[in-house]
Amino acid sequence: MTSARVSGRPWLLVFERQAPPVIDCLMGYTGGSDTLTQVELHFPTRDAAIAYAKRQKLNCTVVDDRSRRP
Repeated sequence: MTSARVSGRPWLLVFERQAPPVIDCLMGYTGGSDTLTQVELHFPTRDAAIAYAKRQKLNCTVVDDRSRRP
């Protein structure tokens, strides 16, 4: 078995919020019914992420954030 560091960061597919968050007045917690905001899908390449979005019929926007590189 061999392992190597990935040359770049993996690509993420992140879902946009569909419903506004709800604030619990008694406890002050923030919650909501939109569970997709908790999901992040990791892909090895940009093309793999785009292909997945197309297969699932998702509208997607590609954001290349090079300022966050280590």
